[in-house]
Amino acid sequence: MRPDPAAERRPSTSRSGATRPFVLVLFGAALLFLVVVVAVVMGERRVSAFRRSLQVSQGWAVAERNLVGVGEALAALDAPVNDAFAGRDLRVESRRVADARSRVGGELIALRATVPNDSSSPAAARVLAQVDTVTSDASAMEREADSVLADLGAGRRRAAEALIAPLGRSYLSSLDHLRSARSIALQAQEELVADQERSTRTANVVMRAMALLVLLACAVAFDAGLDADRRMRSDAEERELALQRLAAAETDLRLAQEKLTRATEERYRLLVDNVPDGIVALDLDGRVDSVNPAFVAITGWSERELVGRSIMELGTAGDPAAIEAAFTAALAGRSPPSTELRIRRRDGEELVVECTAAPERVGSLVRGVLLMVRDVTERRRIADELRRSEERFRRLVTYAPEGIYTLDPSGAITTANPALERLLGLPAVSILGRNFREFVHPDDLPTSIEATRQRLLGKVPD
Repeated sequence: MRPDPAAERRPSTSRSGATRPFVLVLFGAALLFLVVVVAVVMGERRVSAFRRSLQVSQGWAVAERNLVGVGEALAALDAPVNDAFAGRDLRVESRRVADARSRVGGELIALRATVPNDSSSPAAARVLAQVDTVTSDASAMEREADSVLADLGAGRRRAAEALIAPLGRSYLSSLDHLRSARSIALQAQEELVADQERSTRTANVVMRAMALLVLLACAVAFDAGLDADRRMRSDAEERELALQRLAAAETDLRLAQEKLTRATEERYRLLVDNVPDGIVALDLDGRVDSVNPAFVAITGWSERELVGRSIMELGTAGDPAAIEAAFTAALAGRSPPSTELRIRRRDGEELVVECTAAPERVGSLVRGVLLMVRDVTERRRIADELRRSEERFRRLVTYAPEGIYTLDPSGAITTANPALERLLGLPAVSILGRNFREFVHPDDLPTSIEATRQRLLGKVPD
């Protein structure tokens, strides 16, 4: 049904005065709602900014404490050296230095982890630069402390005295950089407080501007209400026309979907009819709904003879439980792995087939089971012949009177027959994994190595 073109050009001829107050109230409520939403959003942003600022401030406070901890750890590293120089037990002072070194490393790691990574402020980079310098000074202190203790332990007191001054300079340098880092951290906290105050002032200005906007909007609400009423009437007519167009479009879409479904079903049927594997569609009771030509060719039964029969009636040769298990699993919505079954053709010939079951779904519901059947009789026959051939070869090697062994590319023995065990006088466990060169006389070793290399290359040695 197509809309009347004249209706599109028909203007509205009436206007209800009772609608206007409603439109005004609606317009005012919308403005109030907008103000509330903006206030809530700004409040959430302020709260979020405050929380972020609080987290950063707390991070700087923790970093400041860690800076103090680093200074105490450095002092703990410097003290044992002075005590050792004063004549105390070197072993005790060496342990104190080792403990202080571990403490310095831990404090520096903790300090780096607690410096706030605030991309809006360069303070973190400046503090980390100072920490890098402190780390370098701490490393120098550790080397110098170790050298002093080593010299004292070796009786080289003058050499130790010469290292005291560099150790002190490194200690004082690290303290200076720690004080600089602490000063930067304090300055960063002050900047955070100033940013929070500026944000608060900005938010207050915006809220006052919103209040003025509401007052100005109320001044023009009456005219806006009339215009909204007029637009609502026009929109109602347009919606009616749109609904009519939508109904026509839905009809066209349904016809197109039906056509597409028929085309898809035709392609599916063409695919099923031409695949080389047999396909069987079963209902929920395990009875045949349909089969493709490949399944008819495999079993020798016609489609008319198969439709309506249970899959268990198709002459299985000793594997009914396997078919039933695959059907039950697919019916439960699972996709069991492929399995090999023995079936009988209509003429009595026994075949080996590879069967795969899958659930046939409509949406989330299982409406049946699909069986994919592939004739693997020839493949099974070849595999059985290969297995028998391998068994004959294994027996031949086992009972051969000559010693027989195999090697991997590196020359390690991977298998050995009983004759080789008797020849070498060793059990297989003592032979396997060892290089064949260990069992060759030194005079024959070059010839044996060359012959083995030729065999590994697939050549027959001379």
